[in-house]
Amino acid sequence: QWSGCWSDTSPTLPRSTGTGRTSNLLRPMSDMIREIGRNHIEPLLKPLGFKRKDVAWNRSRVEFVDVITLQKAKYSTSTEQSITGNIAICVPEFREIIIGNTPAFFIEGDGIFTIRFAALAEDDLSGRALDRWWNVTDETTGAVASELFDIVKQKAIPFLDSCSDFLAIERHLSQLTGWQTKTPYFQLNKALLYWKLGDLSKCDEVLSSVSKWPEQVKMVRERVMKRQAS
Repeated sequence: QWSGCWSDTSPTLPRSTGTGRTSNLLRPMSDMIREIGRNHIEPLLKPLGFKRKDVAWNRSRVEFVDVITLQKAKYSTSTEQSITGNIAICVPEFREIIIGNTPAFFIEGDGIFTIRFAALAEDDLSGRALDRWWNVTDETTGAVASELFDIVKQKAIPFLDSCSDFLAIERHLSQLTGWQTKTPYFQLNKALLYWKLGDLSKCDEVLSSVSKWPEQVKMVRERVMKRQAS
């Protein structure tokens, strides 16, 4: 699996928001993941201005919303869970222009880009880093929580803080490679990023390269022109 700027929760139009036996001797897996979020990640993020919803956190910063999430694998069972984490930077105005609405709480797929915890841990933000999932059981919860805490504190927060303006975000996007960058939602966000930087020619060039979501491309052009005229 590949990490970097891709997440399987990228918005669609419209936004869409393993089984095993359950042992009475083990806590439900959802409790284990929530425990990691509530008892280990939340105390770190709350003083920094993040607001939590289940195992996702948002922090508003002027034109941006920072997103940090824990994500469980679909193949997990009731007694063993594979989880990973993501960070993203969302621009509510971009979301409104592309999708037509702004959610009350953002998820990683709403972002200009999404980065897996594994990529952060390896300092490889190119989009080519191998993905990693952590196996959580009753016995490994503490160790996994400690490792994820370190990634959030030492990697995720400094990276989000470094993306202090649109130019800093553009520098990161320019380093990304791979099929992830070809998704229409990514491309539309990239076009709007150039618009915000005042490069209307580059914005138009990127919009013209989007081969899917033709109605959205048309709508984005119209909404950008309207904002330019106001």
